Amino acid sequence: MQYKLGLAYELGRGVIRDDAKASKLYEAAARGGHVKAMFAYAISLDEGRGLSRDPTKAVEWFQHAALKGSAKAQFSLGIRFAEGRGVPRDPGRALHWFEKAAEQQHAKARCNLGIMFASGIGV
Repeated sequence: MQYKLGLAYELGRGVIRDDAKASKLYEAAARGGHVKAMFAYAISLDEGRGLSRDPTKAVEWFQHAALKGSAKAQFSLGIRFAEGRGVPRDPGRALHWFEKAAEQQHAKARCNLGIMFASGIGV
């Protein structure tokens, strides 16, 4: 329920758009174990939607969702490790998370794996 209400506030559906309320609702749902809310809260933290930007804390929430099987979160972790956003740059860990997401048919993760293999990473 909190996740869906957060989504309504984020998108302005039936309520006045309010990123701060959306982020608080996502956080509450995420702390309750809702995987999509974990991902949404991580995005809020990463982009500073309605709260202070915190890339390091965003990575923590991406990881919570990734470990529960979210392909979007796995891909997002791959990006952060590839670029060093919120974590030290680590191509090996980026490869790991891209592989996890690709196993779930995540198209962008598959593309990034191809790029990494073509450049000699993971071979």
